[in-house]
Amino acid sequence: MNKPLYKKIAEDIKKKILTNEYSIGSQLPTEAELVNIYSVSKITINSALKSLTEEQLIVRQKGKGTFVNPNGASIIQQEKNVENNKRKIGLVFTDFFPHYGIDLVKSIEDTIADKAQLLFSLSHDDINNEKKIINNFKKSKVDGIIILPSRSEFLNNELVQLVIDDFPVVFIDLNIQIYNQYSVSTDNIDAIYKALDYISATSSSNLAVCYSATNDTVQNDRLQAIKNYSAENMINIPQENWINNINTKATSITDDDIDNVATFMNAHPTVKTFFALSYEVAETIKYAAKSLNKQIPSDVRIICFDSPPTLYGLPEFTHIKQNEKLIGEKAVEMVMQLIAKKTLPEKKVLIPAKISEGISFPRK
Repeated sequence: MNKPLYKKIAEDIKKKILTNEYSIGSQLPTEAELVNIYSVSKITINSALKSLTEEQLIVRQKGKGTFVNPNGASIIQQEKNVENNKRKIGLVFTDFFPHYGIDLVKSIEDTIADKAQLLFSLSHDDINNEKKIINNFKKSKVDGIIILPSRSEFLNNELVQLVIDDFPVVFIDLNIQIYNQYSVSTDNIDAIYKALDYISATSSSNLAVCYSATNDTVQNDRLQAIKNYSAENMINIPQENWINNINTKATSITDDDIDNVATFMNAHPTVKTFFALSYEVAETIKYAAKSLNKQIPSDVRIICFDSPPTLYGLPEFTHIKQNEKLIGEKAVEMVMQLIAKKTLPEKKVLIPAKISEGISFPRK
């Protein structure tokens, strides 16, 4: 469960006390100043200060203010010792995107909370950055690593070595199929089957499968699941309906990619349903449809993996919604168990996803 806001604020103030930003005997900002600093209500600040008072880290003097306990040196030192003795967990993440990642990192951060110190670094989906981060984590003597690896057809040898060395590492969304590797990811087979069931129940038009030209294990798993579903349900997806001349990346969409999809749409007017294996590919399909003055969803229907949340109403795309919160919680649980040298019941944990209806492909 998410930690109450007042506890997060109390932890932040406590951290500042332990790092001497607020030294022993010094006065804390006033309640009004803390309200502005944290952008919360006075009630929340009062709850946070009450919590710190109960820990004897601060004292509140009526008419004077709030102070770091001048007689609390031993208590503060004990807290510092506890903090210093915490496990260190390194988290390597590719990047933050509006459609995926923010809730996952938040879940990991919330779950680790009091269990360990979290060292966090972004690789920006670059394998060389990833190697540098792992080496820096080793120098920092982290006890374990959680990693969302860069998507590359070449495997990071530093990661393979961690697994070979039995270092506590948990992969998110990647299984390199080494005996003692541990991973947690969305159940891509189940997710694909749910999406294709949704398509079959909702649309009778021809289907195109659209995916990136890059070669990575997650995408390959999704493609194989589509092929298996098609074979089991005697669905024929013509070879020309597998569109992979798309070089779109999570951070950019190119005119060439839009033109490639638009060319397909012109050549195959009976294909109205498009299954995109990533959010950025769904965006490419959307812009291709717009370039031809095709309307979504009346002329073109799109379903994909992931879509940014909206403040109100349906999301833009009907999509496979991955359970980022549960993935994050499970990753922390697994790495802590590995650090404690406990035997895990499963090496590869699969988390179910669900279909979230959006504007691009409504139910009948």
